[in-house]
Amino acid sequence: PIHARPPSVTYKFKKLLVRKTGLVTTVGILFTTAVFIASYWGWLRSEAKSWEREARGFAQQERYEEAKKLLDQAKVRISVDSNLYRLCEVKLEERRNRAEAKQREDEIWGPIRTHLEQLPATPEGWRRALALLETGLSDVAGSWDSWMKVGEYHEKLFQNEQALEAYRRAWEINPRLSVARYRRGKILMTL
Repeated sequence: PIHARPPSVTYKFKKLLVRKTGLVTTVGILFTTAVFIASYWGWLRSEAKSWEREARGFAQQERYEEAKKLLDQAKVRISVDSNLYRLCEVKLEERRNRAEAKQREDEIWGPIRTHLEQLPATPEGWRRALALLETGLSDVAGSWDSWMKVGEYHEKLFQNEQALEAYRRAWEINPRLSVARYRRGKILMTL
């Protein structure tokens, strides 16, 4: 007896490969290229994401220049966290502004510091030092260092209210200044 049956899927596929070799080769090359491009894009994206994570770590350590460089690199490949990027830009701008203010302050305070060092450590010397500091403060009111000096001289002259105010202003300018808080507390305990 003859056992006839329809051709199998494997047989049909082999015949298609033989008949349409050019088309199958083209589709294979396109598929391989698509897989390669997708994997390369994924690798680029993962590298950029790792740069963004590293930049976030730098930003937490207040190393904003390195963070911004990494974000600039990552920005070419992916859309980076805009808040983190803006934070780095703002912090770098603040740092530049502080450096410029410090330079201006040194121009003003340099001669005053020289005079302060030459004054005697007597109540009269402290009063003259306060007068010198007051002239400098009119030019640079944003100097926590100068307010600390004003507070020290008022404290030496037992002018506690003025010393408290000077330490408060120094602390407002630089909230990390624990010495100002300590001195305020010391004065308040004696009142």
